[in-house]
Amino acid sequence: MDLLQSRSRRSQKNNMKKNLYLHTYILFSILLSQNDGTPPNLIPISSSSDYYQGSDIMIESFVEDQSDIRDVLLFYRFEKSDRTFQVVSMSPFSNVYQGTIPANEVNNEKFEYYVMAIDEFGNQATWPDQSLYDPNVYMLSDSDIKDESDLNKKIESKVEVNLISPAKLVPYEEGVSLVMVSIYDPDLEINLDDLKIVIDKKNVTSSSIVSTEMVTFVPQNLLSPGEHSIELIVPSSEIHEILTFRVLDQVVSQDASSIFTSLREDYNLKGNLSWNADFDESVSRPDDVHKLNITSKFNVGDYKFSVSGLFNTHIIDRDALSNLKNNQDIDRTKFIMSSPWLDFKYGDFTPDFSNLTLKGTRVRGLFTKLKLGFINLTFVDGETKNLIKGETSSIFLEESLTQSKIDSLVSLGYTGLGNGVYDPGEDFIDCADFDSNICEGDDNWEDGYGNGVYDFGEKFTDLFSEYSLHQRGTTQRKLTGLRSQLNLFDTFTWGISGFTSYDDSESILIPDYALDQYGLYGNLVVGSDVGLFLNSGRTRLIAETAISAYNNILEPSDIFTDTLGIDISNVENILGFPITNDLIVGVGDGRGLSIPLPSGNGEWDDGEEFVDCGMMSGEYRICSDDLTETYIDTNGNQDWDPGEDFDDTNNNGIWNDSWENENGDMLGNGVWDEGEAFVDDPMKNVDYMNYLIEDIIKRGTYRIEFRTPINYFEFAKFDIVSEMKRVPTNFSSLGNSSIQSDIISNKSTIKSKFFRDQISLSLGFETQEDNVNGKTPQEKTKPVTTTSDINSIGVAFNITGFPKISYAFRSMKRLGEKVESPKWDEGEAFIDSGEMNGIWNEGESFTDDPISSDNSTATHTISPTYRLKLGSQSYNLSGNFMLMKYDDKENATLNFSNNSYSLSVTASYAIPLTLSSSLGLSSNTPDDITQSSTNFTVLSGKASYKFSQNFSAFFGTNFVVGLKDKNGYYDSGEIYIDDDEDGSWSEGEAFQDQPSIDNFKSTYKAGMQYSISESLKLTFSLDYLMFSDKLDSSKDKAEFKSKLQFKYQF
Repeated sequence: MDLLQSRSRRSQKNNMKKNLYLHTYILFSILLSQNDGTPPNLIPISSSSDYYQGSDIMIESFVEDQSDIRDVLLFYRFEKSDRTFQVVSMSPFSNVYQGTIPANEVNNEKFEYYVMAIDEFGNQATWPDQSLYDPNVYMLSDSDIKDESDLNKKIESKVEVNLISPAKLVPYEEGVSLVMVSIYDPDLEINLDDLKIVIDKKNVTSSSIVSTEMVTFVPQNLLSPGEHSIELIVPSSEIHEILTFRVLDQVVSQDASSIFTSLREDYNLKGNLSWNADFDESVSRPDDVHKLNITSKFNVGDYKFSVSGLFNTHIIDRDALSNLKNNQDIDRTKFIMSSPWLDFKYGDFTPDFSNLTLKGTRVRGLFTKLKLGFINLTFVDGETKNLIKGETSSIFLEESLTQSKIDSLVSLGYTGLGNGVYDPGEDFIDCADFDSNICEGDDNWEDGYGNGVYDFGEKFTDLFSEYSLHQRGTTQRKLTGLRSQLNLFDTFTWGISGFTSYDDSESILIPDYALDQYGLYGNLVVGSDVGLFLNSGRTRLIAETAISAYNNILEPSDIFTDTLGIDISNVENILGFPITNDLIVGVGDGRGLSIPLPSGNGEWDDGEEFVDCGMMSGEYRICSDDLTETYIDTNGNQDWDPGEDFDDTNNNGIWNDSWENENGDMLGNGVWDEGEAFVDDPMKNVDYMNYLIEDIIKRGTYRIEFRTPINYFEFAKFDIVSEMKRVPTNFSSLGNSSIQSDIISNKSTIKSKFFRDQISLSLGFETQEDNVNGKTPQEKTKPVTTTSDINSIGVAFNITGFPKISYAFRSMKRLGEKVESPKWDEGEAFIDSGEMNGIWNEGESFTDDPISSDNSTATHTISPTYRLKLGSQSYNLSGNFMLMKYDDKENATLNFSNNSYSLSVTASYAIPLTLSSSLGLSSNTPDDITQSSTNFTVLSGKASYKFSQNFSAFFGTNFVVGLKDKNGYYDSGEIYIDDDEDGSWSEGEAFQDQPSIDNFKSTYKAGMQYSISESLKLTFSLDYLMFSDKLDSSKDKAEFKSKLQFKYQF
């Protein structure tokens, strides 16, 4: 009894404390949900596998952020000269994200890639930092490299050299009349005065024509049958590229096999055929996946052909096989024909019109490009999402369908449906015989008005006779685009691009009750771009603008048809999708037209519609839009009589029958008078030049990019890049999902190299502003406008014989200012002088703080690299140390530090053995003492050995440890002793402090590649993953995966 009394006293004593903790927790939760402006932190995870051409490649990265992660994307490309990066979404496993490059695209010995992470507020981070201009380079394990130094040169150099003419195989009868080599040198690494061309060990530089993009040589003598070599040598840049071709023997006679060989050589036929089999124990993935990859290329004269296909299926897992129809098709097929004047593609491809229109979106369908020299015409037609039919199942009401069964159906998602007609026994609303507008339940309803039976048109309760369940499908999303580009003297380009893309609502049958499960949209984007290219294309100025229209096609369109009286049917037929009210009312939600429509001038202009008004009986004002007023016909004579009640809609005190006087004359004067309502036609008296400049250009969407190198001999090289862009909130392109909207940005970077690239210096400046829509506070879509200033500086030393080291500092300051000020906001001090109710009331004075948010982030990054050679052994050591501090001047409890450290070592030996290991640490430490640090450790290692020219193998592993330890404070969900028995934790009650994160993931990988013959290769790998979560054992798992690949190449 004493214990209970003690608990009761303690409970009364702690009630206010509990409320205080509760309110503090809620406030803290709200503050944590605010945008801190800090992008996610990325740490690359070194691969623990060897990858080969024609196999899937998995890229992993650790991603962490104070906010939730919205998306992590992997961008990659296999040709430097290709402007477009392909993109795949990376899937999470705890804080580790994985992205897979499909096998059919792995067709080169190296590729470039970068990872982008986006948090829930749109803050973006990439690894590497300057990803678009300096992506990471990955060399495949079967690339043609001599040693470690050769590998490093291939990775660091951005120069690409390709043989244009002759073909790899030259028929003896044709001979070699011209040797042509293309050079791609974006960073001006090549000094043309130092360039040498050697053909078959003979220096032919003096007889060649050398430019920054091309080297041509005309042989004076007939080249003999056999192998021939072309060497491009630039000693000052340590570039030595070797290209080969073969002149075939003269054909005298042919048997069947030699005929095939001849055909293969005549048409330069080559390709590969591979079969991949993946076996997986994971419950979340199919038991098996089989992939057939086919690629073939051949030439017919000036026409080049390519055919490829990637086909996926399941043999063991029948459920996964049957479920393929419920997912977007992952098979890929492609047919390409290219010639000097025409490109033709059919299948899956990624067209590139421009940054603001169509870029990076996969289209399945038709692509044609007509190349007429001074003008190019490109046409695209296909789908970006394939149709997945939704399934609808129904159960009809029967006596056996009890209420409990009905409740069970509803809990499973079934919807009750009526039959659409009145059935005896269903409730209805009776209406008066003399006026169907007066119905039961209205204020003027009286007994005896109705007839007591259902009449057609009266409302009724349609009882459910059917219960239906619709499983959501996916409509086909179509895309049709056209681009024309004018090219003048390789110096100037002018392009016009446009496409329409929409969800085809007719491609799938959707029940009315299931429409809210679907978001169906239509999108039109039209853009124009100009480009100026000087200095052999290295100096470039590109300007682009675009307009988008984006609306929900399921919305009504009465604003256009009824209010504005516009016939939009012809436009809809051209676009392929309905134009709805969403084009106007959806602007605040990111849809609508991306440019503001012309607005009226606020004055009545001749020809504009107006409401004519006049005086009735010289006393009451009545207007042409006043309706005949309803009344209660008490005596039933079908006419209003004095004394009968009526609905005075225009509030003039008398019953109005129509817009006429007793003589049948209109009461108005037929002209607009001051005070009469009118429709301010936005297209009347429009100053089109002012509208073009102020609304379409200044308030529209545009992007301007400038880039140029500046070289001062070998002493200094500069690369200057500037970009200015404006993208309003409601600019949307279904052709480029990576466009960041609601932003005005100005960005400039200057990269410089001195003393033969031994010292590098970079500077970066950027300003960003959101809430770009509208001019006045009423037009703004957000209550706060946030401005960000980002500055960076970096320096690197790469002196021969010494370790390479770089340092970078990045500062970001964000300031959020209220759009409307003075305006009282929650938390601001006020004088409770009115109702004295403890809350702010209109008219009471307050202290206005126009600043909503004020924070800054400072980041220091140090990256040392050292290559050490000891005899026949070579070592590559690299590190990355990042120290970041977030400081919030409005709320210090949100401050935190985020530090990450990574080290990697690669060792190569005289025997064909390569060892690599890496260690990564990440620590997020809040300044708030009630929050503990979040720490992740990543450890990777790999050993590769080449047993012979035909056989190589590897073994690798990585470990990820996550820990957010105990904080010494009670957190929701922790076990406690409820001394006061109030069902919640109170201050002073004992509790069991628990860590928030405590997990461990380990992965072990082993694999091999064996060349059965010069054309046939076998690849095999095993993966074993273990995951342990000490806080939630239900997440524990162990998974085993294996992969088998046969590849035939000719």
